[in-house]
Amino acid sequence: MTGLLLVIMLSLGLFLFACGRRRKSPEGRNKARSTAMEARNIDLDRSLSGVRTCLPGIAVVGAAVMVMTMVTLVSQVSEQAGPAYRQVMSGKAQAEIQGRLVSPAKVSERRGWDCRAKLGMNFIVINGVGTPTSEEAVVYARGKSCQMAMAGRYRVSGLLVASTFGQEPLWVEVQEGTKAEELERPGFLHRLVNRMQESFLAQTRPLSDQGRVLVPGLTMGMLGSEGIVFDEWVDGRPAQVVEPVYAARLKEDFRRSGILHLMAVSGGHFMILAAGLTRLMRALRSPPLLTGVVLAGSYLGLGLIMVPSDSVLRAQTMGLMAAMATACRRRSQSINALSWCVILTLVLKPSMASSFGFALSAAAVLGISMIGEAILDRLVDHMPTLLAGPLAMTLAAEAGTLPIQILMSQQISLFSPLANLIVAPVVDFATISGLAGMMISWFCPGAGRLLAWVSSWGTGVMEVGATWLGESNIGTLAWPPGGLGILSLVLVEVGILLCVHMIRFTGLLGLDPDQGDMGGVGVPFRPSTWFKAERWLRQTREQVSSMRFASRGNPDKGS
Repeated sequence: MTGLLLVIMLSLGLFLFACGRRRKSPEGRNKARSTAMEARNIDLDRSLSGVRTCLPGIAVVGAAVMVMTMVTLVSQVSEQAGPAYRQVMSGKAQAEIQGRLVSPAKVSERRGWDCRAKLGMNFIVINGVGTPTSEEAVVYARGKSCQMAMAGRYRVSGLLVASTFGQEPLWVEVQEGTKAEELERPGFLHRLVNRMQESFLAQTRPLSDQGRVLVPGLTMGMLGSEGIVFDEWVDGRPAQVVEPVYAARLKEDFRRSGILHLMAVSGGHFMILAAGLTRLMRALRSPPLLTGVVLAGSYLGLGLIMVPSDSVLRAQTMGLMAAMATACRRRSQSINALSWCVILTLVLKPSMASSFGFALSAAAVLGISMIGEAILDRLVDHMPTLLAGPLAMTLAAEAGTLPIQILMSQQISLFSPLANLIVAPVVDFATISGLAGMMISWFCPGAGRLLAWVSSWGTGVMEVGATWLGESNIGTLAWPPGGLGILSLVLVEVGILLCVHMIRFTGLLGLDPDQGDMGGVGVPFRPSTWFKAERWLRQTREQVSSMRFASRGNPDKGS
């Protein structure tokens, strides 16, 4: 509460100071004194003019922080006031719950349970007392109780307990032999999506171990080792896709090498779709309004067929804003769109304030939008654009997400830039193949299996790179946890930015030897590292070829 009051006071003070007008000195004062004061203050006014110009923006940011803080506090208070949460704080209890499944059933990470799924509760009965509720819980079940479809409405009976890990505070453990009662079938679109996802998982089963795990993860955001195909059950239990030890090791290698984000659907899928549709609509000379409508519809459809996640919600919201800008003949501004996306998402769904997935996704976009172009401009002078583009995006995203990663794991991946460079040439190719296979697997299984096999070529490159770098003993750097680690990391990043600005400042002063003496005319010429190496090799070859060697005979023989 003290932090909220400080935010309110700071925002109000900045707003009043930014909106306040400077008072002019009254007439009739001593002219000599006012002239001297104006002479002394003229430099101060000039130096503060830029700061005063930024103050309205700072006030807006402070007001947004105040609103988000208030919304988050209200959300936490309302969550703790729910009947299920109050019950688990006093102890376990048998409960009968009605709700709608908001995620597909996945293989359980807890021993002794076959599956897990997230349930959005709307009614709960505890000790014979029924109460409406809007809480969410993770349902753990065994056997036939796992046969639940996403977006369906069910009634389950089980033990309501407090969670020991994960984001959701509530668990519901369905007892053995108890079957979830279906109250309402999913709608037509959700039944089609469930059929597409299950069919695609079935078509990835003939692939190699890495293909069975990674192709579904890259395509729809759920690892193949977590997916359940109800037609493949053995003795009333979900069939085991791969060895759990192999799947866990592969996931850990991806995390240590810094490319685990590829297995979580985010902006990459939407960017690929937007690029293809934009080129098509331009070739057809479509008006901006129609282009925006087509883009918005495609974003909604893509978000629907993906496995629900916080990063998908962020990417879909920003995509819809970009489509709206296109329809209104306005240029899309990524930072403004990201700001509105975060504000609207937190207002409409305050639980996102505690989501690491949403925070990582937003921080990565912020880093790319703010410093991605600046890093790229420097890198293209020293390496090919094919390598400079992915490396600049990786470094910018890492700069934004590292403070959040420290909260999740007290380690920094040192090989993340190298790993992203290795997989960059195959990511788009594997993603497009996987998406195409997912779209047709439900009505043309053979073609879907072929496209999934093609996508597994790209995931094979990812597996080799992740295993090679992730299993290295020097692949990660330990970092202090908590606030001290975040503060030290921010100081390191600020120091790096200051070094970069100092290098640019020396160039502006004419101290950069590569710029030459242009006299302030034209664009400075900076020879790249590749240009310097090529020039050195060419000059060396010319000098060696022009050398003349004396014969072995004694030239002073006659003397």
